[in-house]
Amino acid sequence: MAYKLMNGNTKELGRFEDYVLLRVIFITRHIFLKIGQEEVFDESPVIGLYSWSGKEVPPVSIAETHEFIPFKDRVDPVFGRCVDTFAALSWTTKRELKQREITVIGHDSSYSKKLPDFFNLDVEGNITSGSGFLLLGFDNLDYRMAAALNDYSQKILKLK
Repeated sequence: MAYKLMNGNTKELGRFEDYVLLRVIFITRHIFLKIGQEEVFDESPVIGLYSWSGKEVPPVSIAETHEFIPFKDRVDPVFGRCVDTFAALSWTTKRELKQREITVIGHDSSYSKKLPDFFNLDVEGNITSGSGFLLLGFDNLDYRMAAALNDYSQKILKLK
């Protein structure tokens, strides 16, 4: 899906109003409230970030030519190197969703059987090796994606 960075905090990173390319890798579902026989669930999309951004909604084929990149790659003083390969949206309201420009550009259910090794997850969302993740609201998500794309761009420039 194409997601437009709309938070003003992305201006300083030069990515305000850019579209980024995301992939929903699965949806977490937990019981939030139970009253009698009725259950209310909290559902959060867990997403991966591609190495693409642009000013227009891209064609679906763009995903074939770009790789996933970490949301954050850092060194923790206790745990050592932590690579956050995916993020989950937390506590998002319908009103917040309606205020965002999110465009579904394709649908592929292949991840329901196996996720790419990059994510270090199984299809139920269990971490299979030492990878981290971020739990973010929209404002923090915008900034983190803009920063991740800038980090990736800097890494590519150093390799050249």
